[in-house]
Amino acid sequence: MILCATNLSYQKLSFLSFLKKISKCGFKNIEIAPTLIFKNLYSKKNILILKKKLTENNINIISLQSLFFNSRKIDIKNKDDFYYLVNHFSKIIEIANKLKIKNLSLGSCPSRYFNIDRILLYKFNFKLLKKFSEIAFKKNIEINLEPVSFKYGSSFLNTPNEVLLFIKKIKKKNIKLLLDTGNCKFEKVNYKDFYLKNKKYIGHIQISDIDLNNLNINSLKKELKFFNDNNFNKTITIEYFSKNGKRIKALSKTIKPYI
Repeated sequence: MILCATNLSYQKLSFLSFLKKISKCGFKNIEIAPTLIFKNLYSKKNILILKKKLTENNINIISLQSLFFNSRKIDIKNKDDFYYLVNHFSKIIEIANKLKIKNLSLGSCPSRYFNIDRILLYKFNFKLLKKFSEIAFKKNIEINLEPVSFKYGSSFLNTPNEVLLFIKKIKKKNIKLLLDTGNCKFEKVNYKDFYLKNKKYIGHIQISDIDLNNLNINSLKKELKFFNDNNFNKTITIEYFSKNGKRIKALSKTIKPYI
């Protein structure tokens, strides 16, 4: 397995401070929320600055997340809003391609936050994800679709089982499931059983807790051991909120056997 840290965990740190901290911890790979680094990541100058910082700290970006952070609200009955989301996603693909990133974690897309007719909601997202898949496929990029619990306002694809059924129906080779252990705990899904039954559909894993402000070292140890023992050879991100990087030493000791 390929372990990753995420800048979502340390939002009060500058990106350079984040890189230095996780490098000392032993991480070589990261998953990032791009808008936490630059307001305009699309500029060539900012891309070059980012590449330089990564090279200097010997860190690779494995995946992008929070792809629609700060994007505007939409009306799924409005065709223009469909194309707004497609255009936004196309720009994300451009960034990923420039940075040679082959994985995207797709969770909080604005199209999932509507308390309306579920058939309409399903049809809109089915069409949208098919379009996303086509755009990503051209650059050989994989989309890992994340279940987002209702407590975060999501009205669509709240559980791993719902995402699994959606993936099976959409039948796109570059759309995989993102298994989030924190989501499993909240939705009362046994992540071990789910993983063992559906491993071939899983493209990425996030290890977290119901309370993202909590880094439970004992749970983390057990979860890392389970995925290692059961031969998960793709990417795993450890996600929790620490802002200034507290408990980084405890995290460093925990991941050491797997780096």
